[in-house]
Amino acid sequence: FVDNFSMRGNSGVALDNIPDRILKQFNQFRDYKLIFLQYGLNVIREDSSRYGWYAKKMIKVIGKIKKDFPKASIVLLSVSDRSTNTGGSYRTASSIPALRNTQRYIAKETGIVFWDLYEAMGGEDSMVKFVGSRPALAAKDYTHLTFKGGKKLAGSLVKSLLFELEEYEKKNAL
Repeated sequence: FVDNFSMRGNSGVALDNIPDRILKQFNQFRDYKLIFLQYGLNVIREDSSRYGWYAKKMIKVIGKIKKDFPKASIVLLSVSDRSTNTGGSYRTASSIPALRNTQRYIAKETGIVFWDLYEAMGGEDSMVKFVGSRPALAAKDYTHLTFKGGKKLAGSLVKSLLFELEEYEKKNAL
């Protein structure tokens, strides 16, 4: 089964507001094995490259999730690319790499897996390519993926997970 705790417009830090007893009850009924966290685009501020405040709050959130779902592995997906119109052309928002690096730091500090969605898209200015592809893989707001874009990136994620599983099984096949 798959659950989706979708919270539109949320940076992820609001997960800390869910009472532990509620999360533990979810886990008691579902016995979660894998949790994906995908947040960040709503944190982006074009004039900022400092996200230490976000790291501090998300490290706390991940600690809570680890405590409430003790048998679950956790994967943090980075922000995707997002473009802004600068001087008449769309380019990667200048704060995307800084937030992505902050998310990598969060994963390292909490001992969870990090998957770089920004790089999976193609890195800098990949959103422009996603919007311009046929069929379009992203909306003309240069922020949101289309269903086809999401499916493409989900395929990349699954491929990565299966590769890691295969490598793990090779190492432990004694």
